[in-house]
Amino acid sequence: MTSNVWTLKPSKHHREGQCFAHFAIAFSTRDQANKAICNGIVVTGKHIFVCCQLAESKWCLCCQYIGGHLSSACKASKPVCAHCAEHHNTTSCPHACTQDHDHLCCANCVETDAKGHGAASHSCPVFLQKLQAMFAYFIANKYRFFPTVDPSA
Repeated sequence: MTSNVWTLKPSKHHREGQCFAHFAIAFSTRDQANKAICNGIVVTGKHIFVCCQLAESKWCLCCQYIGGHLSSACKASKPVCAHCAEHHNTTSCPHACTQDHDHLCCANCVETDAKGHGAASHSCPVFLQKLQAMFAYFIANKYRFFPTVDPSA
């Protein structure tokens, strides 16, 4: 039924006592994927909601730039933190584990309203603008199901 299953975040990065996490499944056929989207799936006795993974802009994990390149092709001389926009790796950010949102600063919004969210936030105005552009470009993002010959899809 599936060809690949993987979690989106390694278990070593889960919080202590965390019971749930996101994961991705690659189905063998579009019909199988559509059936899972329509009915959901059961994993370890829990009914799981299934949806298509939307195409999003490339996001560089080094400089945090959204929409142009990945970290393997980044030309930045220093890394930029996704939490506070300072020049250090995100994994070594002293503010990462605090609940204090005053330290959050978006590297993509530094000219405008960068405070209150990090570069990885899905509420970032720059991210939302790039996502809207991707929706216009990738028509499949607008549909709940994968296109098939089945008229119900």
